[in-house]
Amino acid sequence: MEKGKIQVVVGSTSEHKIGAVKEALRRLGVEADVTGRRARSDVREQPMGFVEMMTGAKRRVGHVWDAKHPDRICVGIESGIEVVSTVVVDFALIAVLADGEWYQSISPGIVFPFAYYDEARERGFATTTVGSVIAERMGGDATDPHVTFTKGKITRQETLVQGIMIAFASYFAKQ
Repeated sequence: MEKGKIQVVVGSTSEHKIGAVKEALRRLGVEADVTGRRARSDVREQPMGFVEMMTGAKRRVGHVWDAKHPDRICVGIESGIEVVSTVVVDFALIAVLADGEWYQSISPGIVFPFAYYDEARERGFATTTVGSVIAERMGGDATDPHVTFTKGKITRQETLVQGIMIAFASYFAKQ
């Protein structure tokens, strides 16, 4: 690690998530070494609701936090679905552990048609995501249905960047 750079560990090997953390910190003007490590969320393949998503994000942090390196900032990101009435919203919950304190936020969400949610639910959220159903029916990347629904204008990574910036801005405001 270069002198003056913060060290950040993301509880994931997803390029969407690691890239989003790097970009969020760049936009905030923070020099950081960002690495990703495999970390289980211990939730369903398709997390449902705020509680399950935050549980997954915090568990990812727990799997990469290391008492030998308490100066490292750990990030957990868990994307999922929240159903409100007849609206299915996909977004991510972000959990940042820095200096022993939690900083949390959510990413902007995108509304998915209910039919894709219904099909994923019928197959079982333990193994099937709404994104995978969308990719089967409409094409595209199962991990980035945002591109499909915005015709390439907004990526999943861009929505993650926004949420991550909020969590880190809260942390840096206390420094």
